[in-house]
Amino acid sequence: MSVDAGALDASPREADAPEATSPLEADAPDGASPPEADAPDGASPPEADAPEAATRDASGPDVAAVCASLPAPRVHFPFSDCAGSGTVRDVAGGATGTLEGAGVHCDRSPVGGALRFDGADDAGFGSYVHVAGSLDAGAPACGEAGTCSPGWPFGSGITVSALLYVASTGSYENILGQWYYDDSYIFNTYYDSTLGQQILRFSVQPAGAAQPANVSAALQPTGAPPSPGWSHWVGVYDGAAMTLYKDGQVVAAQNLDAGGALQCTGVPLELGVVGRQGPCADLNESYFTGGLGDLQIFDVALNAAQVQALECSLGWRAGSADASP
Repeated sequence: MSVDAGALDASPREADAPEATSPLEADAPDGASPPEADAPDGASPPEADAPEAATRDASGPDVAAVCASLPAPRVHFPFSDCAGSGTVRDVAGGATGTLEGAGVHCDRSPVGGALRFDGADDAGFGSYVHVAGSLDAGAPACGEAGTCSPGWPFGSGITVSALLYVASTGSYENILGQWYYDDSYIFNTYYDSTLGQQILRFSVQPAGAAQPANVSAALQPTGAPPSPGWSHWVGVYDGAAMTLYKDGQVVAAQNLDAGGALQCTGVPLELGVVGRQGPCADLNESYFTGGLGDLQIFDVALNAAQVQALECSLGWRAGSADASP
């Protein structure tokens, strides 16, 4: 089943989705699929004129100065080179992402290129992007622990920054990450039936820890429309704490009792799903429905001023693209 991007503003539907307290599961709910909607063919996530540079309270940090001193990302997909090529280029690390399946498309975000994912539409399977040449440890066999290679960059910290248009589908969907199996980091979304909200979650797997650690926040405040438009989400892990930002503002944070270095993995970076290219290769559900714009992954934990400066570097301003498709 094909889903137009016009469905991105569809109302949540009932589904057997994980509760807010559910751990990350390898098996997502059976039968979950994106919502159908009456939308014209070829509709896409909302476009908007490039917003003005981000602005902050005068009493806050000198964002422009911090912007100029941001560390270089280890991974950066601006998606500006997507159209017609079937691939996207990591301009920081040199990796190549290949668009797999008919349900992933080149598109536009408010500040540049983007990918649009239709969810599960390819004979019951979804479409995704497989990143070849990503920084990994070399995949072990399924169920076997990998060995960290000298090239694994995410030791004591990681920051994942992405422009996202997350559809409120009422289901569990994986957006991006290096996860399963071994797990390392992931962005995903699920529907909390108790809250009646679609939740965005950033998770990491500290090396040696029995369970992943995560922070999460509702896409929209209670009572707000279910489809929030484009937002800039940033997940930060510094080895001892996790923080989740939306449009430069902290929306969730926690200190960890058992932190430490991020677990390395042989699973390549995947966009629109996780696990398809890993050694277990059986996560054929939980495909993402929505838009993914500028993606940057840093091998350090950015502080609050640097996260705001990311918006400066993107030319992003909260609320600049709230319109529904």
